[in-house]
Amino acid sequence: MSPMALASLAFSALVLAGAPARSDTLLAAIDGAWKGSGWVKRSAASPREAVRCRIATEYAEIGQRLTVSGKCVTPGKKVDLDGMIASADGRSRYVGRWSNPFGIGSAAVHGTRQGQSINLRFTAKDPETNESVDQAMTWRITEREFTMSSHANAAKDQVLSSIVFRR
Repeated sequence: MSPMALASLAFSALVLAGAPARSDTLLAAIDGAWKGSGWVKRSAASPREAVRCRIATEYAEIGQRLTVSGKCVTPGKKVDLDGMIASADGRSRYVGRWSNPFGIGSAAVHGTRQGQSINLRFTAKDPETNESVDQAMTWRITEREFTMSSHANAAKDQVLSSIVFRR
């Protein structure tokens, strides 16, 4: 799995001082244990690879942050996931930090809420190629599942991953 695809799966976050006391309902809805399956691509031009994941998430009202840890597996590769994402304003803005031990390392993310979706973006240097990696991830949240999908920001039609998580 490429550093770009792995970066779309792994994350950690900033904890903001002075965050409002109001609970972030979208982050709170993701609290719990999840199993996921879907696909990832090593690059926009490469074929899809099956992926399976198990993650545990924990929402903390203080700081309005979601902590995530788990594992994802593709043929021949296992990735440990851990990190956080936090509500920046208690309503519609998010900040965080992607953490990818096999790819770009750690990169700050930012994003917004649109309805039942959280849209996150990050830019970082790929240590293997020294190229700038510019990606976006969307979490679509429903009562029983959430979907993580990612794409290259420069070309939204270049979908790099889609994983559906269920309890």
